[in-house]
Amino acid sequence: MSTQIITPKRWRQQRKMTMAGAATMLGIGGKNAARTWQRYETGERAPPLELLVRMEMISEGQVTAGAWLQVRQAYLSRLSEEAKP
Repeated sequence: MSTQIITPKRWRQQRKMTMAGAATMLGIGGKNAARTWQRYETGERAPPLELLVRMEMISEGQVTAGAWLQVRQAYLSRLSEEAKP
């Protein structure tokens, strides 16, 4: 049986989980863990390796490092397009 690869956001939404809930589940700390999660989810920031590994385990392989990379690349591409005159 193959596992469907999905984005972190889609995975979270399928579980009807808030950003704060996802952050807590993955052990993201700090002053505003939900905002940190949001930055990872949108590609604004790349998550640390430990989080990538945890997410892949928790999602049973649905959210891979490759999925995070696609999110990050899409974000950087949008920034590049917006910067064009």
